[in-house]
Amino acid sequence: MSQDDLIDSVLVSMSTVRFRSVQPLFEQCVGGLYPENFEDIRSAGIHFDHDDEFPRIEEEDSAFLSLFNYLKVDNKINEIVISGHADFSGSECYNDTLSSRRAWYVYDMLVSNGIDPSKIRVNYFGETQPVTQGKSEADLLANRRVTVKLYR
Repeated sequence: MSQDDLIDSVLVSMSTVRFRSVQPLFEQCVGGLYPENFEDIRSAGIHFDHDDEFPRIEEEDSAFLSLFNYLKVDNKINEIVISGHADFSGSECYNDTLSSRRAWYVYDMLVSNGIDPSKIRVNYFGETQPVTQGKSEADLLANRRVTVKLYR
């Protein structure tokens, strides 16, 4: 276990014997801590409908909101890797282009929300890295994605 791992997993307890008067302030401070940690946010997936370069609205709202908010409070993030993917329902050339457009869309969202572009690396893989080989709509949806990974 590295020193950074120890720092990220600190458990605090406080006896109220001599600190009863400041206990409410302590509890207020702890209550105001950010609710998610690096392990909660470090990898996010955003899915897309067939032949669409814009994320599904419900996923865009939840995934981006959590990611943007976390990036505002964690200044230890030194690299953000965006990887675009497609299912195999189109031609290989088309899927490469589509996964690129998806990845760059996410890049644009991050930059437009104040994320330093020098921290961002963009990859796109077309249909070459599926998470499943199935042909059901659920399988195809799982492969139409952009992953965002944070590194310290």
